[in-house]
Amino acid sequence: MCAERNPEADCLVVSAGSRLLSAGDASVSLVVCIEVLPVMTSEWFLPEVRRVLAPGGLLVAITWNRDSLRGQVSSALSRIRHGEPHPHYQMSYRAWRRQLVAAGMGIESEVGLCWLPFGRRSDSRLIPAAVGLERRLGLSRLPAVSPWVLVTARREGATPTSDRPG
Repeated sequence: MCAERNPEADCLVVSAGSRLLSAGDASVSLVVCIEVLPVMTSEWFLPEVRRVLAPGGLLVAITWNRDSLRGQVSSALSRIRHGEPHPHYQMSYRAWRRQLVAAGMGIESEVGLCWLPFGRRSDSRLIPAAVGLERRLGLSRLPAVSPWVLVTARREGATPTSDRPG
C-alpha cells in the first residue's frame, strides 16, 4: 500500500522473523513502524533503526503504553479472561522512550492518542466528537499517560553504528 501511494519511495518490508532491517548503514531517511507490536518492543528494533537511518533521518512510530488507564484496564480484563496481560500493553511509554533516547534518537514530537473507549475496529459515529473532546482537553500533550503514543524521532550523531544484532 505504501509503495502504491508513494511510487517514488523505496518501500522495504521486514519479514516477521527478522531481527534486521534490510537496508545498509545510514542509508534511509525514514523508518515507519505503526502497530507492529513484536517489533516495537523488541530489543533489536531501536538500535537497528539507528543503524539504518542517515544522520537526521526520522523514525515515525506508534507505541502502546502500559501505564495508561486504558492499558491498565485492558490488561486487568485480559488477565481475568485469558490469564495473562493484554498483549498490546506490555511496556510503559516511559521505558520505551528511555530505550529510544539510549539508541541515539532525539524526540521531535510525542502525541497521545486513543484516549476514549472506542476499539480499533469501531465505526461509531461518536468518534469525531471524541477526537474533538481529546483535542479540547489537550490530552494529546500527555504522552506519559496516553494509551497510544505517536512518536517522531530524529537520528542523532554523524556516524552510524556498525553493530548488527546477532
